[in-house]
Amino acid sequence: MKKSIALVLSLIFCFAFAACTEVPEKRTAPDELSTKENDSGNVSGLPNPMTEMTEEEFNSEFSTAVWVPEGSEDVHFFKIEAGDVKIAQVDYSRFDNEYCYRFAKGDEQDISGMYYTWTYDTENDSSGVYKPACHMRINEDEGVGACTWYDSRTGTNYSITMSEGATRDKLISTFDTIFGYYCAVYGEEDVTE
Repeated sequence: MKKSIALVLSLIFCFAFAACTEVPEKRTAPDELSTKENDSGNVSGLPNPMTEMTEEEFNSEFSTAVWVPEGSEDVHFFKIEAGDVKIAQVDYSRFDNEYCYRFAKGDEQDISGMYYTWTYDTENDSSGVYKPACHMRINEDEGVGACTWYDSRTGTNYSITMSEGATRDKLISTFDTIFGYYCAVYGEEDVTE
């Protein structure tokens, strides 16, 4: 009899504690917040800093025609605005590799948008494998790379990046192609001096 009373009392206490427990209201997880669109179509009310443009809009916006290397495919033009900084970006594929080419006026800075621990950096290379006009960094484990340079004459930062399959030869070849074009247009041997 004592056992059955103890069992009944235990059940009563379990139900009593369960009834006293407040079930929290459903809240939106942080991941859900970042993907909800507001009435203006912006995610979480923040404007998207990247705008895709036609080639004509791009050339008009940046007051320059951008040369894309011969044989390039799947070319897309973008404008990135973050505060006072306006970056021009051209994404394209060439010889089955994807490239991102950027330029922006301003003080000398890295506009590549790549933040990795680099396994190769021209600042630490004395072999002369790279072009001294550019600063090249590669993470061989991740297959990413960035080649950046600065034109002090025009106050323009440039970068060419690869998000996969990056090698020194591919980055140097692409740098030579784009950099060579600008040298020919401006009639300068080295626009980075």
